[in-house]
Amino acid sequence: MHGNLRRFLPGGADRTMLEVEPGATIKALLAGLGAERDTWLVAVNGVTTDRDRELRPDDVLDCFDPVAAGCAHEARRRRDRCPARRCLG
Repeated sequence: MHGNLRRFLPGGADRTMLEVEPGATIKALLAGLGAERDTWLVAVNGVTTDRDRELRPDDVLDCFDPVAAGCAHEARRRRDRCPARRCLG
C-alpha cells in the first residue's frame, strides 16, 4: 500500500503478507480491507491490472491512492492573474 492507503494495514505498514482464498480477486481483497473506494490504481507484479484479476500465490499487489498535482500558478492562471500565463515549473 502506498501513500494514505497504509492506514488500511495493521500499524500503518506499507507492506504485509496476506493469505487469501483461492480465486480471490483484488476487488474482494480491497473490500475486505475497507480500501476499495480509496484505491485508484492497482498493479500485480509491477504491471497495472483490473480489480477483477484473481490473485495467485506469490503475487505482489501494489495499491496506489489518487495523487493531486499541478502548477503553483494554477489558481492564479484560472483567474487570469498569473503574469507568466504559463507554468514555469
